[in-house]
Amino acid sequence: MVADADIIRERLDKIRQHRLLLEKFSAWDVPKLAGDYEEQMKILHLLQIAIEASMDIAAHIISAEQLGVPVDHADLFRILGSHKIIEENFVSAFQDMARFRNRLAHFYMGMDLERVAFVLHNNLRDFDLFAEAIEKYLGRAR
Repeated sequence: MVADADIIRERLDKIRQHRLLLEKFSAWDVPKLAGDYEEQMKILHLLQIAIEASMDIAAHIISAEQLGVPVDHADLFRILGSHKIIEENFVSAFQDMARFRNRLAHFYMGMDLERVAFVLHNNLRDFDLFAEAIEKYLGRAR
């Protein structure tokens, strides 16, 4: 079975939309995050949805292509990397994002605003790289 390009593109659009909205917060630091709870919640939600859309894409491709059974959300990206759908050097960054998503979704041990600020400053481009890799995959899967 081949992955459904329409499903994947819909999720890619969601990633791109959320990443664009997150860009305006890319310079926010911990004091600014801590000082505006409403905007903080917006940022956390945008990050969570973008990461979940990435995980949905990975799970869809893995299932459609019968690439294996992931042991957890982070393993989705290991499988994509091992099948050259995303670059190996990119795998650990998205595994970290998948783990971060668990903290976002469940507020494990509270929210680490330093980690949020780090992601805003350093990891938004990862969404672009993921989207580019998936677009290449879609081009090959035709």
